[in-house]
Amino acid sequence: MKLKDKVALVTGGSGGFGRLISQKLSNAGAHVIVTDYKESGSKIANEIGGSFIQADISSLFGTQELAKSVISNYGRVDILVNNAGLQHIEKVENFSDDEWSRLIQIMLIAPFQLTKAFVPGMKASGWGRIINISSIPVSYTHLRAHETASYLVCRL
Repeated sequence: MKLKDKVALVTGGSGGFGRLISQKLSNAGAHVIVTDYKESGSKIANEIGGSFIQADISSLFGTQELAKSVISNYGRVDILVNNAGLQHIEKVENFSDDEWSRLIQIMLIAPFQLTKAFVPGMKASGWGRIINISSIPVSYTHLRAHETASYLVCRL
């Protein structure tokens, strides 16, 4: 139990990589807080003995409220996994400004906001880990909009 007494927050934790990451962290002894905009995140949280917070990080307010809720209820985050993401494939000239803003909020601004919220506690405790998840299909020779955002968050 290498992560006993550690608190982990996994955004986009209800499916795919987020689900697997949540399970692995729990198996290593961490208390995992699964977050997702879908209620289905509660199922994985129950399966692993963790907690669930339904959160919509597609807005500044939603992300700030998530951070406040976590600190209020758990006191800290030792391991932050910025995993939430989405895919919207569109030619640049057809990509709406609203969809671009939503994509950038979820994949770039929210990870920064959450990192900013939890780093002080990590520094105070002398221990912390921040993991930014990104996926870029290797079968494409050019970056699309969502891939650009994924790339940028990994540069934080």
